[in-house]
Amino acid sequence: MTTLLSTLGFTPDKLLPAIAATEKVQTLIIYHAPGETPEKDKSAQDTLKKVLAHLEDTRLRIVPRKLPHPWHVPEMLEAMLTDLRHEGPDNCVFNLTGGTKAMAVAATLACVLTGTRAIYVPEASPDPRPVPLPLPALRLESPLSPQRARVLRALAETEYPSQATLAKAVNLAESSVQHHMREMREAGLLEPAANARESPPRATEAGRLLLLIQHVLEPE
Repeated sequence: MTTLLSTLGFTPDKLLPAIAATEKVQTLIIYHAPGETPEKDKSAQDTLKKVLAHLEDTRLRIVPRKLPHPWHVPEMLEAMLTDLRHEGPDNCVFNLTGGTKAMAVAATLACVLTGTRAIYVPEASPDPRPVPLPLPALRLESPLSPQRARVLRALAETEYPSQATLAKAVNLAESSVQHHMREMREAGLLEPAANARESPPRATEAGRLLLLIQHVLEPE
């Protein structure tokens, strides 16, 4: 069975053909975002309602996934990678049509990072059939060493009162922790804590996203 993931904008016309053309769809995950104006927000909500009403009598498992912002690519990518990790990229097809350009960028990155099959319904075309997109699958290795990933994950999950407590939590020498944090600050993965003199730095959004990508790329 197949999970179809799809971005959704102001019209269902680019989603419904993708459902019809994808074989053995069991689950449909719909990514939708609020509009940047009240009028666009209402239009986006109405479109989702139309899709749900059209699919009401089907046996599809439908998961509407509301994104917090129409342009925030890191949050979109995090949601998509999390779903692909859960569903299994080999079992998924991603319809990249619909929504903001930022949603299309996030969906494309998610497909490239995981090797998920991608399709696209051509704009302004009399032929509604989706077109397969032969996106390359990048088999990336994480730039984080196991020790560095351990430090970054600890800083993403917990606020530590001192470097000594952090070093103890990750079972590393304090000098090693200092070295890893310095390198990750230079890479933009860490930022100063509110009490920068005493507390270790915090993971940035880029750092958290890198941890997620590493988790998605790791074999089960």
